[in-house]
Amino acid sequence: MKPIEQQIAEQATGCRQHGTLGQYYAGPINRKGRVSSEGNELTTKQAYDFLREGGAVSVPNAGAGSYREFFKSLGLEVEVVEQSSSAGDWTFAVKDGDEGDWYVASQSNRYPRHGFDYCVDFNRPFFSYAQLLNHANI
Repeated sequence: MKPIEQQIAEQATGCRQHGTLGQYYAGPINRKGRVSSEGNELTTKQAYDFLREGGAVSVPNAGAGSYREFFKSLGLEVEVVEQSSSAGDWTFAVKDGDEGDWYVASQSNRYPRHGFDYCVDFNRPFFSYAQLLNHANI
């Protein structure tokens, strides 16, 4: 059974996870921050490295409530910052276990295709979750 948080997110948006989270792919934003051809399969380690270098990771099987599973698979702790979009375009705070810093992350709906793209702004670290929220005026 899915966690209640995931069930609520998927029911609220209508964007459900299809089976397991599945394969990760290089997203539409490449490592240089420019639009690129997407679709290269990524291992979990490659997905983490791709995010660290400014890329977006596409997860076609992801639903609106899959963010926690996705970030956890990369070794990142996640807290919700904003989830008011009915399309599931939400903002998060993720903590990198290696450094202990917090970063702003996002989930973007891949409509008209299924799934979500994930990005993390590793260029701007925050020393605490509270500092990140204060910066975001939340």
